[in-house]
Amino acid sequence: MPQDYFAAKTGDEERQRIAGLEAVYDAFTLRRLLAAGLGPGCRCLEIGAGGGSIARAMGEHSGVRAVAVDMDPRFLEHDHAAYEVRQLDVTGADALGSERFDLIHCRFLLMHLPDPAAVIETLAARLSPGGALVVEEPDMLGWRPADPNADGSALASHVLGTALRAVEAAGVWQNAIGPRVPALMQHAGLDASDCEGSCWIMETERPEVMALMLQSLELIASHGLAAGALHETEVRELHERIAARSLALVSPTLFSSIGLRR
Repeated sequence: MPQDYFAAKTGDEERQRIAGLEAVYDAFTLRRLLAAGLGPGCRCLEIGAGGGSIARAMGEHSGVRAVAVDMDPRFLEHDHAAYEVRQLDVTGADALGSERFDLIHCRFLLMHLPDPAAVIETLAARLSPGGALVVEEPDMLGWRPADPNADGSALASHVLGTALRAVEAAGVWQNAIGPRVPALMQHAGLDASDCEGSCWIMETERPEVMALMLQSLELIASHGLAAGALHETEVRELHERIAARSLALVSPTLFSSIGLRR
């Protein structure tokens, strides 16, 4: 995992980031999990469980304690009734042993990994017959001003686009893996005909969403600055505009792909 991955931040900052992700994406994710078959008796696995909101929903909807996996499980409740916690690295071929699950989910995980195809194959192998793998990955380049004609939108487009390209060049993540996931699922032997992409106007009145945006800007801008592609003054101006809620931004598009094991 890259050294400057978000989770390397302090506890309070990372907790805010996780809360922001949950606020923006959880409702969409839950709808997709229900579409994939989440229901009573479903044996569920959540990879990269973060704060545990999705693992909790899995356990509550299925009535079966879900498995919540994370390399950094400090924000999970280790005695939660809806899920059990495991600290492990799923990139290892034998990380999950021989267990089988009816529903496996991950979100914002593969974008950080050097070989996402191998991880999808590992997860697909852990599905029970008829089980579903739900992989949700973004197109980060969809993060842009809501109104291209608004004051500050040209600055935002320049800073975000330049910084995101610098992030990918530095090997921190892959910007546009989301649309690639169905093909990777098909290669792993899954039926991946169901893929849906969604984006939102970021709700800046919610403090956790504001924290997510500003932390994300801080991370990507640091790479643009290090590459000499951005100037501190333009990054500072965009930060101030976002913090002042004077510029509406569209979230990155999250592509939710469902792969079924026949």
